[in-house]
Amino acid sequence: MVFLFTALLLITMGYYVQAINVYTGLVITEVALIMLPPMIYVLWKKEDVKSIFRFNRINPRLMGLCALITVCAYPVGLFLNLLGHLILSIFGELMPVPVPVAETMGEYLLGLWVIALIPGIAEEFFFRGLILKGYEEFGSKKAVLISALLFGMFHFNVQNFIGPFFLGLIFGYMVIRTNSIYPAIASHFINNALSVTMAFLAWILADQYSQTAEASLEFSALVSGTLFWGTTALASGFIMMKLLRRLRDVTGEPGTQPREGRSSDVKVYIPLVLTIIMFVIMAVVQMLYIVRGGS
Repeated sequence: MVFLFTALLLITMGYYVQAINVYTGLVITEVALIMLPPMIYVLWKKEDVKSIFRFNRINPRLMGLCALITVCAYPVGLFLNLLGHLILSIFGELMPVPVPVAETMGEYLLGLWVIALIPGIAEEFFFRGLILKGYEEFGSKKAVLISALLFGMFHFNVQNFIGPFFLGLIFGYMVIRTNSIYPAIASHFINNALSVTMAFLAWILADQYSQTAEASLEFSALVSGTLFWGTTALASGFIMMKLLRRLRDVTGEPGTQPREGRSSDVKVYIPLVLTIIMFVIMAVVQMLYIVRGGS
């Protein structure tokens, strides 16, 4: 219910405030509409805040290992998103990217704060905090999978589903292995900061980013970009898997096992089904936009 309520806030109030001013709207969306509901819910239910959100200290070496995993995972996630873009571009013109691109150093620093740090904290509180903990009674693996799926859908963007879903799996795995939310927050920040940085560098190198961004949506540019990042992802993905195994070896097996009782309650899934319906409806609308060439 908390997830459904927050999703409704996002696609109504969140979209409205971001349309007025994108940076201010993003801050309001992340803090008031995404981070606040799970915090209020946990306090209202009188749950242990430290336990739910896993505010547990972590060894600096483990934190560094998780950071390296994230750097290696970035090309893989980017490749998966580009592959999705390539497939969707067959049907028509892709939707423009809604995230603002920094054109000055001041906007770049603001982007690191608003697009990287704040979402890294707020969204991890929600997904690798409340959501992951809530479904952990089904077992750690199912909890990671469900939280990643909901994380991907939560963007409500058919062009930006595969990448977040993949990263959700990585972030959730880190949290389960370390029993701490801090690696996920740091990794989320690193991933978004890399995106902000690459976009800023693209602006500097291209001099006119708007033309470059528009050209990047063309089929030929998507093919070359997908091939480049696909090759990069092969190398970085191989290293990522090695590092993930290293993380598994140094942390041991997670102790959470499935519990009986809740999974048979159909009412538990109603909010998720409604959210999926919302996502499918928005995906259909976006596909119509793509097919019709942006009209």
